[in-house]
Amino acid sequence: MHQLPPIESKSMVARTEFYRRYDASSGIQELMVDLDLALSGPRKMLMLGGGNPGRLPEMEEFFRGEMDHLMSDSDRFERALGVYDHPGGNVPFRKAIARLLEQDCGWDVGPENIALTQGSQNAFFLLMNLLGGRREDGSTANIVFPMSPEYIGYEDVGIQAGTLKSFLPRVTLLDDYSFRY
Repeated sequence: MHQLPPIESKSMVARTEFYRRYDASSGIQELMVDLDLALSGPRKMLMLGGGNPGRLPEMEEFFRGEMDHLMSDSDRFERALGVYDHPGGNVPFRKAIARLLEQDCGWDVGPENIALTQGSQNAFFLLMNLLGGRREDGSTANIVFPMSPEYIGYEDVGIQAGTLKSFLPRVTLLDDYSFRY
């Protein structure tokens, strides 16, 4: 197990519960350190998990072309770097995503149903804490996940310990290569 170096603080202020909770080691933190160590080594690595999608050269080429377009349009580039979007996210982009989901999936959604985050860990942090935890009436809402190695680190996402509840799933073998849980 690899530990992150501690962040030294010269502050004499007592640390908050939030600070103590997120300063502690977590499964996802350990996974990310291990992935970083593996990728910074001399051997070529293939990313087949760890939360990141596999690299697709065709998509990388497409995104590189889009980035070139953005870089060559000074107005769009400066706007992307230095202009605040609407607090709910870029409205034209959210409208476009809602239209795409309606056209391709038949879903009756609008831009008010679209949330943008800085990645899956950030999204899980927001969702777990918006939907799980202590409620105003004193009751607790839990998030339930099937227990699975792929969910490493999500237990640590809730601001309140114990927000996530995991249970062993019921696994049904469908054939030699398939299962359902």
